[in-house]
Amino acid sequence: HVSYDAISASGMIEANKESFGAAVIPSYDLTKAKSIVSVGADFMNSFPSSIELTSQYAKGRKPETGWMSKHFQFEASLSLSGSNADVRMPMKPSEYGKTVAAIYNYLNGNKSGAAPKVKMATEHLMANKGASVVLCGSNDKNIQNVVVAINQMLGNYGKTIHIDKPSFQRQGMDSDVTGLVKELKGGSVDVLIIDGVNPVYTMSADIDFKAAMAKVKTSIVFATRPNETSAEAKMVGASNHYLESWNDANPVAGHYALTQPSISPMFDTMQVHECSVSWIRLDRVYTDYINATWQVV
Repeated sequence: HVSYDAISASGMIEANKESFGAAVIPSYDLTKAKSIVSVGADFMNSFPSSIELTSQYAKGRKPETGWMSKHFQFEASLSLSGSNADVRMPMKPSEYGKTVAAIYNYLNGNKSGAAPKVKMATEHLMANKGASVVLCGSNDKNIQNVVVAINQMLGNYGKTIHIDKPSFQRQGMDSDVTGLVKELKGGSVDVLIIDGVNPVYTMSADIDFKAAMAKVKTSIVFATRPNETSAEAKMVGASNHYLESWNDANPVAGHYALTQPSISPMFDTMQVHECSVSWIRLDRVYTDYINATWQVV
């Protein structure tokens, strides 16, 4: 089993594994963050748990509570998060590493060479140690390692960042995906089942997932509508919409949820879970499988 995220957070996961021994994405609590510095992280839109973070952010933007967070955004193109920032500095994506390094150096006493807005952001972070957070949208493990070090220096872990309460909403590792593609191209994979993603479209052209997929004897794609990946599959499973499906979820450590259909299937479709139960010849439907699992729990 290989997890794949179209917007990869593998760099952050790898950095946390090196620093904490846990290959995870931490959860955040922006309600306690008086100073928020984001370097290329659109935490209101494309960052993990963006809906939760947006709600937390809004709670920290009410001056009537006695304080209001200050938000610094360093980014390439104007994002939803950037449009709400108190201070925004446009920059190239190639400058994210330089900016993170400048913040790190400033915290260590090397204040030369930092841009005025970087100095302003870092001073504000220093004034709010333990009540601040630095986020970064880069998928470079080395940059994320520096971000971890910055948050450690500020004493943010256990206060605004919780590594012991990880988010499981992105678990894809680039190394696993690269390994799978290598196996596909080498012809060592007989059966490939893809569900809920469109890698032929979303993976970079240099990976050439389309060519790799063509080497597989049996490729099955589950999708709610035709896409670039289903067009290359040997077989296509017309999958239910999530509003037509039963499921369970564990988005964040300690938080579990059950989902049930809001509507009956509108077409002749079947979710991949139902097919899986049928393939392994369990004498039950997927709903029974969920019920049995949760009765045990």
